[in-house]
This record gives sequence, structure tokens and C-alpha cells, in this order.
Amino acid sequence: MSTLTRFAIVTAMIAVVTLAIAGIIGVSTGAFRAMATGAFRFNEAGRASGVAVDERKSLPIAGINHITVKSVSENITIREGSGESVTAWLHGNVSPTSPDDRPHLQVNQRGDTAEIRIERHQLHQHVAFRVMYFGGMHNDAVLEVGIPKQYAGKLTAEGVSSDITLASHHYTEVVLTTISGDIETDAVKAGNLTLHTISGDVNAHSTSDRIAVETVSGDIRLGMPPNTEFALDAHSTSGDVTCDFPITLTSSHADGGEHSLVGTVRSGKGAITARTVSGDIGITRS
Repeated sequence: MSTLTRFAIVTAMIAVVTLAIAGIIGVSTGAFRAMATGAFRFNEAGRASGVAVDERKSLPIAGINHITVKSVSENITIREGSGESVTAWLHGNVSPTSPDDRPHLQVNQRGDTAEIRIERHQLHQHVAFRVMYFGGMHNDAVLEVGIPKQYAGKLTAEGVSSDITLASHHYTEVVLTTISGDIETDAVKAGNLTLHTISGDVNAHSTSDRIAVETVSGDIRLGMPPNTEFALDAHSTSGDVTCDFPITLTSSHADGGEHSLVGTVRSGKGAITARTVSGDIGITRS
């Protein structure tokens, strides 16, 4: 290796380390500023109790065929509402890094899509800050979304460090995704139901035609009506796979920690695909 090459590598390493140190200092400065300005309020246990947020917004459902919900840290609850507007309510307590860094609720229409999201304006809410100050952070805020009964379009919800709960309703398609959090659905009916979490459990009760569930680290529990007919393709790299329904097996596998079940229940009219790397899969009668 030439001297010039060594010099370039050392220079690049120094640049990376310098940028990392600068980022840590910036994040730390934001946290200390938050403490000094009173954005952090500590309870008797020494944890930041945060400040209250309470925002409500709505949007007429006329002309809407797709509803999207996005949140970072705040749990998402979606239920059936009343009236002719989709409603959003952000409420609870958060610990912002500065007085101006509280989460804000945004509800907008873009074409035939209703967009509901939580916005922040500071960089200190990013992953580095959460890793450094997780022990003192506090966020119990919830984003509650109400869907009018007459709405029958597509629903998409995305969360980061957020649990997602979806109550009974009929949709053409549902896609729920969270990076770190649990997903729970109750009596949801959709042509296509897709549930995906990186780290979390999935507990779903559904009568959807086609269901696809995936988690990297977590258990999957699917509750179906007793008379349901479906084709099953379930696989766990490290965990058990069980099905309470009378299933005609096409193939099954149990080798060490790896298990799978592939087959049909009755006519196999619907379809269920379930995948987890580390966790159990259970298909039960509800």
C-alpha cells in the first residue's frame, strides 16, 4: 500500500470520527438546552414527565379513497368514527428537546388521499438522541384517528417506535407497518391485509380475504372465525407454528428451531402468509 493511499485512508477515518463527535456534541447541546429552558420536567422518579399536547383536526371524507397515517414515537389508534369527516386527535405528554420542538398534528388532502402525520422541527428527535437519553425521555402521547362508517377505501399506517391498534371496519386494503412496536387489529375486514413490524408482536383478528403478516422478532397470533376457508403458508426460523383449524397439509417442517406449515383449510378460498424469524406463529379460532 502506497504512502498516498495510507494518507487518504487515515484522512477519511479522521473525517468520520470528527463528524461523529460533532453530531454527539450537537445532540447533547440540544438536550442541555431543553433542560435549561424547562422543556424537560422531571417527576419524583427522576424521569422527564414532559409537557402536554392536545390537537384536534378533521377533513371531509368526500372524494377520499386513501387515508395515510404517519407517526414517530406516538402510538396510533384507529377506530370507526361518526360523521362525514376523518378526524385526528393528538394528545398526551411528551418531552421535547426545546419549547419549539413539540410534535404537531398535520392533516391535509393531496388528490384523493387524506394525509395525517406528526411533524417535528428539530433534529434532536432522531435516533442518536433517543439512544443517548432514552432513560430520561417520556412520551405517552397517542394519535387517535376516527374513520367515518361510510369510508371503504385504502388505509395505510406507518410508525417508528409506535404501537398500532386498528378497530373493526371494512376497507378495500389495509397496510400497517411499524419499525419497533406491536400491531393489533380487531375484526378488520379487507380485500388485502398486510401487517409488518421489525421488532414487535402481531395480534390480529380478521375476516380479510388475503392476509400477509411479517415480523423479524416477535410472535404472530391470528384469530379467524370458525368457518373460515384459507390456504396457509406459515414459517418461523426460530419458533413453533400451530394451526387450530383442520388443515390438509401440503408440507410441514420441524428441524431444530425452524418450523413451517403449508396447506389448505377447507376450500382454501382465502390466503394467509405468516413469517417470523424469532417467534411463534399461532392460527386460532376466534
